[in-house]
This record gives sequence, C-alpha cells and structure tokens, in this order.
Amino acid sequence: MLKSLAIDNLTVFPKALFSFSPQLNVVVGENGTGKSHLLKAAYSVLAVSAEEGRKPNAFPPTKTLLQTRLAEKLVAVLRPETLGRLARRKQGRERCEMNFVFNEPVQSVCGGAKAVDILAFAPDSCIWLIEVKDYREHPRTKPGALALEVAKKVRDSLAAIFSARMNADDPDEKEQAGVALESRSIRVVLHLEQPARHSKLFPRAIDPANVQQELTQLIKAIDAHPKVLEQGRLQGSAWTVWMRVMVKGGSYS
Repeated sequence: MLKSLAIDNLTVFPKALFSFSPQLNVVVGENGTGKSHLLKAAYSVLAVSAEEGRKPNAFPPTKTLLQTRLAEKLVAVLRPETLGRLARRKQGRERCEMNFVFNEPVQSVCGGAKAVDILAFAPDSCIWLIEVKDYREHPRTKPGALALEVAKKVRDSLAAIFSARMNADDPDEKEQAGVALESRSIRVVLHLEQPARHSKLFPRAIDPANVQQELTQLIKAIDAHPKVLEQGRLQGSAWTVWMRVMVKGGSYS
C-alpha cells in the first residue's frame, strides 16, 4: 500500500507531501489545483511497482530501472509532448522529483521481498501459502530456479506475516497476522499451468515432479510435503480450479 508521496516541481505542484490512509482516501480541491495529476501520479507509482513485482526476477529491480519505468509510465498516463513538459515552468533549471514510501515493513528488512499470491486459512488451524504460475500464454521456456523462486517467496511471506503482527498500522491486518502465527501447520502449494500440448511456440519446459523434489529440499523445515499441482493433477487437493477463457466481448468460466 502506498503510504506517502512527495512531489517537487511536477505540473502544478511546486512542493507537496501527501500521506495516505490504509482505508478510504478522498481528494478535494478547486479546479486546476492538481487533483487529477495527483491521482495519475499515484497510479503510475503503484502500476510500476505492481508490474515489476510480478516479473520472475531473481533480484529486485534497480533504482535506475524503476526511474526509467516510472518516467515511461508518467508519459503514458499524463500524455505530455515530452517528459520535460511535466516540470513546472519557471526561470532557471529545476529538478522534478517524486519520492514515495510503501507501507510494507518487510520490504526494508528483506531488500525487496515478494510474497506468494494467496494466503488461505483452513478451519483446522492450517495456513496455506499458494503461488500461482501460468505459462500457457507467456511460457517460461527455461525452468531455471523456479523452486528457489517459490522458496524465497514462502520465506518472505512468513517474514511479512511476523512483521505485520508486530508493526502493521491497520488493526485488521495485525489481527489476521496474529491468526496466521497461531496456526498449527503450514502447507505450501505451487499451482503450475503450462500449455496442454508441447510445441516450440508453447513448450512444456517444466517437469512438476522435479520442481516438487527441489522445493521439498528447500523448504522441508516449513512444509515437508509441498504440493506442485496443475489443472490435470489435482488429486488429493482440497479445492477445484475453474479455467477462465477470455474471448472478445467477455469471458466464460
């Protein structure tokens, strides 16, 4: 969650600092005071963060990369003739800057942590850490260190839960983290989807059995029997997966 956004010399803002609530935020102002520009700037920051966070990189993005991605996003959203047109026009040369803080304490501890996609609570005091990888449209042609990637997300998710229990500003978040820490067991699932048929364009490059074996070795202290599932291999799982097919004009389950 975006906690604060500081803007210097961007469009109508000479210098401004905005702090955001974890609940509802309302922006009020006269015409021409920058309400839309504030929302677009906040959207750009959140969009770049989400887009980079979804990429399966072994390391967090560099500051230079994030600056480049944010500049590109601001141009795409605010649509100036050039990036320089976003700076407030004044005599002399001035820097245009944006600084932002996310309300995620674990990020500063783990140096760019990434969490699993789903955290689920079961009635038997078990928490499920579920990571979803869908390579049907954008295949991962090289298996790489998939098990290691998932293991790191499991580690960072558990660190985030503990951090939230200690430091979260949102009472509901702190309460949910407490429930998670009181769980009696932890289960880890990688739900993996690959093209149904192997081809050069859409290969099935990942062997689920190999990934499960590697993942077991990496996180056996957390879950000695992690699961690697896909649509055709849901035996023994406690849920059903509905495939969602996108078509022009809508989608069908």
